[in-house]
Amino acid sequence: AMVDSDELTRFVTLDSEKYGKNSIMDVLEGDLYSQGLELNSAGLDKLTAKSEIISDCNKISNILNGGLLVKLPFEAKAKDADIKKVIEKASSLISSFKPFKLTN
Repeated sequence: AMVDSDELTRFVTLDSEKYGKNSIMDVLEGDLYSQGLELNSAGLDKLTAKSEIISDCNKISNILNGGLLVKLPFEAKAKDADIKKVIEKASSLISSFKPFKLTN
């Protein structure tokens, strides 16, 4: 399952101990570890069920048997009515997500 966690550095350390420092350089320079996907709440109204990112979210969620974390961030100044509208749209496209407000 993909989860939101501060333990990503622990995975890197464990892999470093097991596989050696050189194999860890790819992780540090890339994104081989994942803590889920993040949707842009500002652009969500333009997406459909056939949009690539939505299709990918649903495929990965099926593969992980619902264990995919999809984050839906909102600006700190976002209005409640706008947040509600985006959450309603997101719920029509994907099965689960985690809405949250960014702190600026």
